Amino acid sequence: MGWFDRFRKREEPVATEEIVNDVLLKAMLKGERIDKDKALSLPSVSSAVDIICNTVAMIPIRLYQETTDEITGKKKVIEIKDDPRIKILNIVLEIHLMHFK
Repeated sequence: MGWFDRFRKREEPVATEEIVNDVLLKAMLKGERIDKDKALSLPSVSSAVDIICNTVAMIPIRLYQETTDEITGKKKVIEIKDDPRIKILNIVLEIHLMHFK
């Protein structure tokens, strides 16, 4: 090492493989599969799932029973209103969902 070599700028070694932090980009470049946890870590996917789940949770659930009309003999469908399953599916689940908001 000579006297003038001290004043020369040393070149930084260049990394041949760059680090990719984006889950979607990494999966596309390397051909990896995205599992549920990786997908939900993406803000757009998480927001879409949240919107869909909240929309489905707001839909009231009804219980129907198929019966045969005694006079005409035709099949008809009636809505059952006084059933404990309706209370469980609509009221109790609505209370539990309020805790997540």
